[in-house]
Amino acid sequence: MRRLHLIITYMCLTLVVGKVHAQYYSVNYDKQTVAAMAAAFGAGAMAESYYNEQVGEILKHYNAAEVATAGIFAAKFLERKAFTDLGIWSSSR
Repeated sequence: MRRLHLIITYMCLTLVVGKVHAQYYSVNYDKQTVAAMAAAFGAGAMAESYYNEQVGEILKHYNAAEVATAGIFAAKFLERKAFTDLGIWSSSR
């Protein structure tokens, strides 16, 4: 029993120390890479803001077209309704 207890304790310690050891690592980076990545990030941010402006302009035109289309549809619908609904003249009496 004592031997089994020692084996289990040894296995638990090995697993814990192994996991703790796997968490430590070193990162190698140089200033040129960091500067290039910062420049690329800045360029990407500028391009994204430019494209967001362009999409905003397009959406403004779509909104205006949507309102105009709804107005045209309403006018044509009411015109057709006026021509097809004869009111009191459609009664058979």
